[in-house]
Amino acid sequence: IVGKRVPLKDAPEKVTGSALFTGDMTLPGMLYAKVLRSPYAHAKVLRVDTSKAERLPGVKSVLSKNNAPRKLIPVVFDVPPDRVAFDDEVRFIGDEVAAVAAVTEEIAAEALKLIKVDYKELPAVFDPEEAIKPGAPMVHADKPGNIASSIKSSSGDVEAGFREADHVFEETFRTSAQRHACMETHGAIASFDPSGKLTVYTPSQLALVLQPILAEYLDMPMTMVRIIKPYLGGGFGSKLDMVVEHICALLSKIAGKPVKLILSREEEFSVGISRHACIIRLKVGVKKDGTITAIDTRILSNEGAYVYKTGPIGLAAKAIVLAYKCPNSRFEGHRVYTNIMSAGAYRGYGNPQGSFAMESMIDMIAEKLGIDPVEFRLKNYRSVGDIGFSCKPIKVTGMAECLTKGKEKIGWNRRGKPTAAEGKKRGIGVAVICHATGTTGYQADYTTASVRLNEDGTAQVFTGTSDLGTGSNTTLAQIAAEELGLPLDAVQVVAGDTDIAAFDRGAFASKTLYNAGNAVKSAAAKVKQMVMAKAAEKLGVDAAGLDARNGRIFAKQSPDRGATYTEIAKAVSKSLGGNITFMANALFENTGFPEAFGAQFAEVEVDTETGQVEVLKFVAMQDNGIAINPMVVEGQIEGALQHSIGYSLTENPLTHKKTGRMLNPDFRNYLVLTAVDMPKTEVELVQTFEPTGPFGAKGMGELPMVGAAPAIANAIYNATGARITEIPMTPERVFKALRGVEG
Repeated sequence: IVGKRVPLKDAPEKVTGSALFTGDMTLPGMLYAKVLRSPYAHAKVLRVDTSKAERLPGVKSVLSKNNAPRKLIPVVFDVPPDRVAFDDEVRFIGDEVAAVAAVTEEIAAEALKLIKVDYKELPAVFDPEEAIKPGAPMVHADKPGNIASSIKSSSGDVEAGFREADHVFEETFRTSAQRHACMETHGAIASFDPSGKLTVYTPSQLALVLQPILAEYLDMPMTMVRIIKPYLGGGFGSKLDMVVEHICALLSKIAGKPVKLILSREEEFSVGISRHACIIRLKVGVKKDGTITAIDTRILSNEGAYVYKTGPIGLAAKAIVLAYKCPNSRFEGHRVYTNIMSAGAYRGYGNPQGSFAMESMIDMIAEKLGIDPVEFRLKNYRSVGDIGFSCKPIKVTGMAECLTKGKEKIGWNRRGKPTAAEGKKRGIGVAVICHATGTTGYQADYTTASVRLNEDGTAQVFTGTSDLGTGSNTTLAQIAAEELGLPLDAVQVVAGDTDIAAFDRGAFASKTLYNAGNAVKSAAAKVKQMVMAKAAEKLGVDAAGLDARNGRIFAKQSPDRGATYTEIAKAVSKSLGGNITFMANALFENTGFPEAFGAQFAEVEVDTETGQVEVLKFVAMQDNGIAINPMVVEGQIEGALQHSIGYSLTENPLTHKKTGRMLNPDFRNYLVLTAVDMPKTEVELVQTFEPTGPFGAKGMGELPMVGAAPAIANAIYNATGARITEIPMTPERVFKALRGVEG
């Protein structure tokens, strides 16, 4: 079953509308919550008067700084927490000031209007370069210079490397924030039962990690906090953090009834989570023959008002410093507080930002040296034995095949050929991509799984990982079925409930299939070994001489001699003194973080009169090991390209420069690509065997997000001679760059 194009197990529920998402759910006596948010980017909250709201008929609980816990909200990863719910100080437009739970949404909204708040407005800063200047407004009083944290690293002798170079290239690149734009906004339902146990329904990417964080915040034992993940309508990193769950729980505790809070689309755009906007200054030294001698880079990332993660600058640095062979490198990165909504995890997590800078720079270098961009990459890209993105030696890579095959598919020999349409020019660009499987060591990276064989010969897989729509429940079932020798429809995956699930660190970092798949495979192998031992007794043969396929165990030398899983399980369950539960647990710790590789090619047409860019064709070549389900992998790549092409060209969150308010918090003005906007796309899997992965697989979900922006920028340059160093590459920016080329 591994390697087969199997439809997703949950497809019928999703396409018929019977799948329940958090917003679809209703509990008896449930209340509806709304949040009052700050109209100022930075202010002291002097007084909050909720008395009129509390007296409004239908209002059952109210939260503000007057009664909310005065403690820091724990964060998912190992960074110092810096948020207090309903704090005495608000730090961006949309920061929560009060919350209400009422019998209807309309009453809750009316109650917000009755809350009186006295503010003292404070100076604010929105740009990271301005924020680190002396005398800039301080977002947090205990963070001088508005630096949340910094990273510095170096190898070799950078100055000597630049002296050795024949050419030195310097450029500044700017990348935008990007909204996740999930179909499902953040939301949760919290409910306390008579025993005091809290159950929270939420579309979380890491239910097993959210549980201890929420328990800590509420001063409750973990056994009294249960997290259930219903169907999840898009995550991409946005649902790794505690955004609304604690508010629901606090309101529910006060009211004694279930409370539901679902963010509106405008709230999701304005107060949810964003990709980090970065400013990247890059300097590269190179010899005439194309040998890179030195890389020096400095990155500022705009964290917004609060820190949610360890920061993307480390992965951005790897995308720059560890992509190409270079003996001398230096990196400095700073995470900067500003008075805008917070940034967090987003598919690729720093890699798209760093790759946009480095892959654009590589094309600039190749042109100056008169070397074909593909050939330059083939010469300089790190290969087997080199230290790779994971900071470990690369064991296997299909990069060369991705480049050479992709070059043929895009029609590389057509680069720069004129188009028939007047005022339009066509060009072709390339970018190589690499991403590690897992966290690359910045935190513990492990998961557990349990597999149980039932009396009727079916099997259940218990895992804590979240299927985000990525198809992991299907691919994990394929792995268990392959290992056990059962048909796929005999395997069920049980996930997303902290009361019954095996532990998992969360669905992120392109590691779900690799980590959970290895754990499931190991647990299934243990169960199979137990069954084989009983089958050997029944059949009178040595267990080593048995095999299993399609639910039947048989002797390898005499295939006619055998028994079904059902027959073995039932026989054991009815035997006196020989009972056994066919169930096993397994833990897998990821310490290798194998890299996935790829190459992406874009063909564009640029309207030189308007600056409008149309992507005519996109070729995505990807090596992510063996595809457990090629249809799932291809779907993930196509979905990532929708994200990344939008990131490159149209998705442009606009912030008012004086107030800090988001100007386009809706799908009318924040332009996400629709199906009809997508170019002709060719996806091909270059399959290599990863020895540490389940049946040879490795991570792939973030990798295809990485290369579109530089490939498109390089194609625009190939077409017009205009180098774009800021994304999104809007018509205005392209138009100005074209006018600059024309003088």
